[in-house]
Amino acid sequence: MSDIETQRRKIDAYLLENLSAELDALNRYPIDPYSKWLYVRALEFYWTSSRALRSLRESVDQLRGVKKTELPDDLDGEVPEPAQKPQLLIDMTPTVRSGARTGIQRVVREIARQCALQGLGAPITIQDDGRFLRRYPVAGLSEEIEPEAGDILLLLDAAWNEAPLYPPAMRRMKEKGGTNVVAIYDILPLLHPPLFNRKVGGDFARWFDEIVRASDAAIAISRSTAESVVDYLSAAPSGKPLRVGWWPLGADFSKSAKGAPSAKAHRIAEGAPYFLSVGTLEPRKAYPAALGAFERLWAKGVDIGYTIVGRPGWNTTALQERLRTHPEAGRRLNWLDQASDADLHLLYEKARGTVNASVAEGFGLPVVEAAMHGAPVIASDIPIFREVGGSGARYFDLLAPESLAAAIEATLAEPRRSPQIATIGWRESAAEMVRVIRQADYPLRGT
Repeated sequence: MSDIETQRRKIDAYLLENLSAELDALNRYPIDPYSKWLYVRALEFYWTSSRALRSLRESVDQLRGVKKTELPDDLDGEVPEPAQKPQLLIDMTPTVRSGARTGIQRVVREIARQCALQGLGAPITIQDDGRFLRRYPVAGLSEEIEPEAGDILLLLDAAWNEAPLYPPAMRRMKEKGGTNVVAIYDILPLLHPPLFNRKVGGDFARWFDEIVRASDAAIAISRSTAESVVDYLSAAPSGKPLRVGWWPLGADFSKSAKGAPSAKAHRIAEGAPYFLSVGTLEPRKAYPAALGAFERLWAKGVDIGYTIVGRPGWNTTALQERLRTHPEAGRRLNWLDQASDADLHLLYEKARGTVNASVAEGFGLPVVEAAMHGAPVIASDIPIFREVGGSGARYFDLLAPESLAAAIEATLAEPRRSPQIATIGWRESAAEMVRVIRQADYPLRGT
């Protein structure tokens, strides 16, 4: 049996165990089957209805004359006119509409911010009527942008929940003689459907078929992700070739990290040594396996804390309950579900190390963020972490609490040293992304 097949079977077994825990959590309450069915449907509705509610709120704001603007610290000073022609139009519509600042939205905001400040391109939002509007005003230039021959539309944002917005915009670019490039963060809903709820999986598959396959090129956030796209396309060919490249993400925190950390973050940072995990609570992050490793250590008398920073996600009811009711909750086990950038910055700086237990990732931003802050990195042994962490991270067997516990003890036995992991800032990341796009540096090709 191949290593890939062994890992796939491990992941499937883990997902089955996770599903069983979710069902047990529901069965602990005296609810009739119909009510349980409604509860599950309500959870799915919660995760997929926020876009409609945000759009309604924005429409009301427009009628009232309220204009949504970026927070003052998003940009430093005046935005220059983009220096290069043809124009690079950088879509960030879903991020602007959601107001979110974590995960993919962090990447979109940082890349758009740096492209605007360096004059590398024009961040835009696409309106429901098809107009392209500058996100950041440029002195002497109109807010509305009219695409021209040779221009490039970069679909930078996570757009699977906004997919109907994009085909008309893409057709408009092609009619004007331009090209469409789509950014890909991962294709995990296609490769591991049980990791996601059905609505997300369906929306993602539709986005991939209608947007990615229709694009002229794709740019992924890692070589591993780029290769997975090519492999997937080759296994399900559409007849239209797609050129694929990649670029590395930045790891520094922008000025959004300024301000005072919360009292809880201070208490954790100034207390006993702790390890840190960062990311939404969702099945692919494998938090139950990570927590199992710390429970083994606590049972042996190892006095070490475990802190999780991440919003609650789907199919984690049992995990959330476990975190809130754990005997170590609020002591050696802490979960911050509303952490600010200032909180995260402080927690990275003071962490004894970081734990990245994911079964699948598109890049693994917490790995390079930890390295940027000088925190040792422990990561599950999956290809993307090997690509990003290289020899500077300590690896453990996938979904194996005993292997992770051994890695934690090995890290504790050493002085806290900054890992030798290559990192770049968002300024350099944005410049490299633009270079790949403008030079059409797409070495891979899917069909």
